[in-house]
Order: sequence, then C-alpha cells, then structure tokens
Amino acid sequence: MNYIECFYATLERRRADRPASWLGIPDPEALPSLFSYLGVSDVKELKKRLDDDIYPVAGDSKL
Repeated sequence: MNYIECFYATLERRRADRPASWLGIPDPEALPSLFSYLGVSDVKELKKRLDDDIYPVAGDSKL
C-alpha cells in the first residue's frame, strides 16, 4: 500500500497497513538525540527509518 492508498483508506475507515498520520516536525534541538537513538546521521535517513514521506515546503506569501 503506498502513501496515497493509505491516506484514502484512512479517510474511508478501511484497514490500512500503517497509520496515515503526521505528528509534526521534530524540534531541531531534538535531532541529535533522535539520530543517535535510531542510528541515523541526517534528516533524510531519519525520515526513511520512520517511513515518513511528508516534507515541509515554504510558500511564497506574494502569490
């Protein structure tokens, strides 16, 4: 099940193979401890390890 299928299954209250939820972006000060605990060296590896596929995108307020 890919992330889109998981999202729609959750909306339709069907069984999904993983939760379709996002708990936010970790505080930058917590990253070194998270890296150490999970045995990773950067945010990209952390997201892969946690199976997190959401990335923040800055918007342009002039649009």
